[in-house]
Amino acid sequence: MSAGLDRWWLRAAELSEQAALSPTRSLHRAAYRLGDAILQLEADQPSVPDAVRQLYSECAVDADSGARRRGVGCVLRSLDGSGITVARLEGVEDLDLATLASPLLQPQPDKYYSIAASPTPGWRVFRAHAQDAVPVLAVGDGCVVADESRLPPFFFRDYVVAATLSVQRSVLFLHAASVSMGGSGVLLSGRAGGGKTTLSLALAARGHGFLGDDMAAIRMESRELLPLRRTVHIRSGLRDGLVDHAIRNGAVEQELRPDGARRLCAEPRGLFPDAPSDPVLLGGAFFLRRFSKTPSLEPFTPSLKEMPALKTLPIRWSWGISPGGRLIRFLTIIRLLSRVRCWHLDVGRPAETARLIETTLEDS
Repeated sequence: MSAGLDRWWLRAAELSEQAALSPTRSLHRAAYRLGDAILQLEADQPSVPDAVRQLYSECAVDADSGARRRGVGCVLRSLDGSGITVARLEGVEDLDLATLASPLLQPQPDKYYSIAASPTPGWRVFRAHAQDAVPVLAVGDGCVVADESRLPPFFFRDYVVAATLSVQRSVLFLHAASVSMGGSGVLLSGRAGGGKTTLSLALAARGHGFLGDDMAAIRMESRELLPLRRTVHIRSGLRDGLVDHAIRNGAVEQELRPDGARRLCAEPRGLFPDAPSDPVLLGGAFFLRRFSKTPSLEPFTPSLKEMPALKTLPIRWSWGISPGGRLIRFLTIIRLLSRVRCWHLDVGRPAETARLIETTLEDS
């Protein structure tokens, strides 16, 4: 970082204006439909646009269509030689941009970070307790200024996506896979590594619609399940034979994780080019409970007593930080799911479990 920006957080407002008034350099521009809103992204460096494209390429829309009518606009500028990035956002007037950043910095933000008022009026800063007292992030009115070298990987990618989803008050975003089967939408919920991706791919390989394997979007008023198809990350392990066939014949890349594990990456349309992906009315939800030699189901009615199953559904940044906010989120989920059929699912071999889901929905 250049010496002139050693105390950059004290100059956050000035740097924001400087970025806004600086001559326009070659911009990387893209737009994505996420739920019912459009993210319009512009940047003078390719890192953030590339990261968004790698994960959300199937959500891309025409960047020149002028379709920002319901969504978020974000312009990212890197200040030459400083390591400082300025993000200016539009369409986020109802969001607390500091609260939105907290869960993206650490799984337990209150333990590792604190938010404090900045000497600059109208600005707040994040300080990392475990490192030093130097802020990593400054947040003002519609603007974020950060030392990007000290942020978690993909922070700005996840931040602009979280902002776009958070402005959609009428859409509920859940940590779940989603498919369409016989004109009815189905959620597959469970802990990380519990089989959501494996099962959603197994169902798509059997000709059902693939709406997403990690995040589901539901219009709360109409109960419509919307497509939100991200790049699929496929771990090694037991898979449906039809999925293996799709992988052999599709455009698949191999990714090496920081922990040394390898996984496959593919766009859903590369695996299942004919799978439907239109919005569909939510009709059922399966909560993946545990692995078993033989798949089995147990129907249940959503309630606060079913907290262990339901707690896997909210997305981390959508929780808010107050106990009251978390309770309201749970009650919203319970009210929505009380209108559809729900089952606990013990997961067996992928093909057998997919067939059990099919026959259950056909018979119910």
